[in-house]
Amino acid sequence: MENQREKPYLVYPLSLEIEEKLKSYRKPCKILFMYKSPLLKKPLKFKNLSLKYKIKNGSTERTNIVKEVFGVDSEHAFSSVIENFSLTIEPGDVVLITGASGSGKSTLLKLLTTPRNLLKDTLEWSGVFPQIKNSLVEVLNVNSFCDLPLIDQLGKDVKEAINLLNSVGLTEAHLYIKKPHQLSDGQRYRFAIAKLCDSKKPIWVADEFASTLNPEMAAIVAKGLRKLAYKYGATVILAAPHVSYFVDSLLPNKLVKLSWSMKPRIYSIKITKFSQNDNKLTLSVKNNGFVPLSNLEIGLLTTSKFHSLYKRQFINPQELIIATIEVIEKKFYVLIIKTGEGVGEIYYCK
Repeated sequence: MENQREKPYLVYPLSLEIEEKLKSYRKPCKILFMYKSPLLKKPLKFKNLSLKYKIKNGSTERTNIVKEVFGVDSEHAFSSVIENFSLTIEPGDVVLITGASGSGKSTLLKLLTTPRNLLKDTLEWSGVFPQIKNSLVEVLNVNSFCDLPLIDQLGKDVKEAINLLNSVGLTEAHLYIKKPHQLSDGQRYRFAIAKLCDSKKPIWVADEFASTLNPEMAAIVAKGLRKLAYKYGATVILAAPHVSYFVDSLLPNKLVKLSWSMKPRIYSIKITKFSQNDNKLTLSVKNNGFVPLSNLEIGLLTTSKFHSLYKRQFINPQELIIATIEVIEKKFYVLIIKTGEGVGEIYYCK
């Protein structure tokens, strides 16, 4: 059990003597931000993709009457879902797909998790979508766990299992020995994310992400998932109908908004270059999409507050900006880029 992570404790109020002593430690210091190399080595590309579901209603006396009276022919045996969809998912991207029920969110994820020979039974398509080996993809599953204590379902040993559970916020020792059915909905969801991490696969996929959680828990889980994806170098693809509660916590760098009647809107931002010289950080940030981004902010996060150090009202499609910010104190641990549309990027401090 050696080298377990520290747990925070609040000691308050501090005496005047301790306050004065602490001031001597508050000196400017160098902070290094880390870049985690993604496990996925090639982009996932959708190009000019159109999808239709095959409708298999069979033939009955009444359906034959409808076909004859209303002129329904074989062309109506397909239900169009996606039309002319293009998207490139780079290694390490966090992609959030949203839209109303029936807009094609789940179908897009199905293309990444289902063999093509099975897709042909229900779908007809044109265009290109990625063909991924099952060994590269892990799907978030919150409904099916074996009936063993949490500590027995993760890691190669007790130490690794505890680290995984701690990383998703399941830090109490009594939780380690509980079984999944004994957890609350929020705890069970966190355990499912720990299982994602334990898979060590390069692509994590989740449909109906956080849909069973209350808004506060959804935000907490989304923030934790974003950090873990960064730590493990995973490429994350999520789908959810309602994202307003957690999009700011997740901070995806690609946000895809699907619609029944309109062309999908894809918001995308990317750090194309990052350098650090002593306490100065220089970033090249690109609007990687084809729609404008608004209210860009670059700043540093403490445990409780975002400190904005650079602002820009608009970034046009494909526009590249270069920003330099200064880091003085070590209390900052996350570099954040965020926009009014909900897309952004994150770098964590070493």
